[in-house]
Amino acid sequence: MRERLPDSEFKLAIISNCGPLDCYTIERVAARWPLCALWKPVWNKDSTRRRTPKWVNLFRAPWKALSWRINSRFYRVLYARQQRALVRHLYGSGGGAQIKEVERTQGVQEISAGEINSAATQELLHRIAPHVLLVSGGPILKPELYSIPTLVALNVHYGIAPEYRGEQTLFWAFYNRDFEKIGVTLHYINEKVDGGAILARGYPALNPHDNQITVTAKLAKLASSMVVEFLEYLQVHPGPPPKGLVMDSASGKLYRRTDRTILKDATMLIRHCLRPCTVPRREQRIERYF
Repeated sequence: MRERLPDSEFKLAIISNCGPLDCYTIERVAARWPLCALWKPVWNKDSTRRRTPKWVNLFRAPWKALSWRINSRFYRVLYARQQRALVRHLYGSGGGAQIKEVERTQGVQEISAGEINSAATQELLHRIAPHVLLVSGGPILKPELYSIPTLVALNVHYGIAPEYRGEQTLFWAFYNRDFEKIGVTLHYINEKVDGGAILARGYPALNPHDNQITVTAKLAKLASSMVVEFLEYLQVHPGPPPKGLVMDSASGKLYRRTDRTILKDATMLIRHCLRPCTVPRREQRIERYF
């Protein structure tokens, strides 16, 4: 049985895209424990990979190529606006500078997303030998990487798993008007996407004036408190890590980024105009499995 780990010896590594949601959690975790590593995956194009010229795709499948371009441009603008609004809700008017300051003070190290599971990255993590690897907004990890931490590898998923796994899960909860399933899940990492055993599920307080931006800000605050609480639990309980609640991924759905289209957004908007539906009021609660 291991001994209780003091704060100064508790080794924590984080892999994160360092977006507004992620930095909010990183900042609060780093205020409690010193980080031994903060890695930010960078999604660069692979210059060694042969790519089909755009004009060839346009010639072969003009409608598909054009719709992809329109969809890509639309969501690039939409997501940028949502990110700016989220920063204002979480950090105020100077939020952008605060996020950069978090990255600077924590010594963020950029790693190509394509190299995150490489042998070199595995060797680096072996040398660090963290007790905990925390992922918040990162790429899919291979077992060779997430099995290195001596205690656990955790993922912060902004959705209620297993019902809403994958990407854009808050949008789909709003799209389905499934307000009871709006929340955040802290779970172990395994070979399945958002499929590891559940440690906690948080459901933020809601009111009829909420929208996707205000709810996302509430999720960030709730997620940070859940992560800190579980890490403190690991410190004071010297036994083996809790097993958590085994997830039945067959009962939910894995959403992919490409599932969300302009047509889906338009459908939700039209449906809301024809049959308005407000967010029901509820109190915040957390389900713990540790």
